[in-house]
Amino acid sequence: RANAIDDNRWIVGYSQDSTNREKAFQWTEETGMVELGDLGGDISRAYTITPRTGILGESTTEGVAKSHAFIWNASEGMVDLGTLGGDFSSASVMNAHGYIVGNSFPKGGVCHGVIWNPSREISDLGSLGPNLASWAWTINTHHWISGSVEYERNKANAALWDASGEIHVIGSLGGASSDFCCVTDELIAVGWSETGHGFQSRILLKGLEYFGDITGKRLLDRTPHGFLYDWNTGRGYDLNHLIAEDAGWVINKAVGINSEGKILAEGSHLGKQKTCFLEPLSPLSD
Repeated sequence: RANAIDDNRWIVGYSQDSTNREKAFQWTEETGMVELGDLGGDISRAYTITPRTGILGESTTEGVAKSHAFIWNASEGMVDLGTLGGDFSSASVMNAHGYIVGNSFPKGGVCHGVIWNPSREISDLGSLGPNLASWAWTINTHHWISGSVEYERNKANAALWDASGEIHVIGSLGGASSDFCCVTDELIAVGWSETGHGFQSRILLKGLEYFGDITGKRLLDRTPHGFLYDWNTGRGYDLNHLIAEDAGWVINKAVGINSEGKILAEGSHLGKQKTCFLEPLSPLSD
C-alpha cells in the first residue's frame, strides 16, 4: 500500500514480505522498492515523507503488541521516537521547522495528540479533561495543528491547536462528531463532520438545508459530510453545499487541502465510492 509521494516522486508505504508481515518501504526510480526495516517487531508502516527527506511512520517493537512512532533517514536508519509512557505512538506529519505531530498513549491513559520538537522530545498536546482523548493529524508552518478532541467519551469535535498550544474546539455541522484532517498556512481546515438538525459551536452556515436523501444527491442526516472551516472568518461549510446539486457527488470526507485551495476528498459518485479533487471556482462568500 502506497501512502505518500513527494515532489521527487519518492513513494512510501508498506508491503507484505515473504512471511506475510507488513514492512515499511521507500520507492524511488533509482532504487525501486527498498524495505526500511523495523524497531524489533513484526510490523512497520511508513506514512509520510518529511520536508527534510525523512520518513515518518510506526513500527511494532516486540511481536505485534507494542507500536512506536519512528523517523527514518538515510544516515540514521529507523529511529524510535518513543511514547508518552504507554505502549503506542504514531507520527503523522513534520512541518518545515522540524516539528512532528502524531498520537500516543500515556501509561494507563487514553490517546492524546502529541508533538515532537526538532530535538525529538515528545510533548503532550492535552485534551479537554481527564480520560478524554485527543488526536493530532497535521501541523502547518506556523505551528497550528489540526485534529479532534473528545468532549465526552466516544464523542469528539474537530479542533485546532494554535501556536501557543491552546485548544480551539470548532464544533460540527450539527452531528455528534467531527474531525479536521488538515490545516493550511492560511488557516483553512478540512475534514469531515456528522450532520443533524441545527449546528454547534462557532459554525455559521449559510443556507443550510437538511432534506435527507430525497434527491439522491445528499446523504441522510447524521452521516459524515466533507467539512471546511475558515478560521479567519469563523465560518464553516458543508462541502456538499459548495458543489453543483446535479453533479451526482456526495462528499463524505476532505482528507487534504493545498495552498491553492484544492481539496482531496472521498465520497460517492452515482452510488460508487471514489476519490476526487475539488477545485475552487471563486472565493468563499458570506
